[in-house]
Amino acid sequence: MFIPRATFKFADLFHNPENNLRMTEQTLIDHLSLDIQALANPEDVKSLVSYLLVEKLACQFILRQIKGDQIKAYQFELRMLPGLQTDQADSTILVSPIINEMSHVS
Repeated sequence: MFIPRATFKFADLFHNPENNLRMTEQTLIDHLSLDIQALANPEDVKSLVSYLLVEKLACQFILRQIKGDQIKAYQFELRMLPGLQTDQADSTILVSPIINEMSHVS
């Protein structure tokens, strides 16, 4: 799950690039969700700029967590945050294909 949660310091009132980046990343994910809802043909999702940027974001997130040579493939999923519902199947908006190359989105 990727939800930016920031810790704030007094100095962050003046200069806060890390938290600003996290908020920008979340806005990108929200933008992709809206783009998907507006698509007439769900098969066209890979042609969206927002999809390509989120794919790159997912790759960078994985590379921050795990060494690149340990990763053979990855996949990401876009979901609605669970509310009062218990059925998680309805919350899935997008499941990416399995991506075998870490460098193809560079």
